[in-house]
Amino acid sequence: MVDHSEKLIRQLSLIVYLMAERRPVTASEIRRGVEEYSKLNEDTFPRRFYADQAELQAVGIALGVEKPGDGELEQERYSLPPELRSPINEILLDLLERIRRRVPLRDVDVALATGTSEGTVADWVARRAAPTVLQAVLLGQVLATVEHLLLTIEPDAVRRWLNRGVQALDGRTPLEILAAGGYTAIAGMARDLLDPPVT
Repeated sequence: MVDHSEKLIRQLSLIVYLMAERRPVTASEIRRGVEEYSKLNEDTFPRRFYADQAELQAVGIALGVEKPGDGELEQERYSLPPELRSPINEILLDLLERIRRRVPLRDVDVALATGTSEGTVADWVARRAAPTVLQAVLLGQVLATVEHLLLTIEPDAVRRWLNRGVQALDGRTPLEILAAGGYTAIAGMARDLLDPPVT
């Protein structure tokens, strides 16, 4: 279960990173920019990255690949083609629905983390509207954070953790930090619950 969840988090983080970049990036940039890849060694990273590409393609998310020169890994550049925006939104909203079967995540929680209104979130869930690119990035980050938390704490505690003021965040809640673009800090806190830093 943990392996499956970690793979889901890694693939979701890859999608979110590429959406946020909005430009072709090299594998080295992806390795630096996606925390789950940055922890892998030079031998493991290419295997995981190519496996993730294949699995994403199998569900309709085929990354765009530019192969200048002789096509070596470092020269390839990856992106999310614009036509994938709609299917990615569907995947994110489907994942939100699945997570809500385990975690009592309310529209107001999602709205706070994505900088929108409860009504807009309700429209997303009902498929009456779609997130903008920025909203989809923030939604993906919320979902990845929840998946991280589910590795270590009970589902009912996840929403409380997201809405709790944290001293290390100057009293702000993780949802507020996510909305302000602080996903890296929140993801790090969530990971530390699973693997506390050595002191």
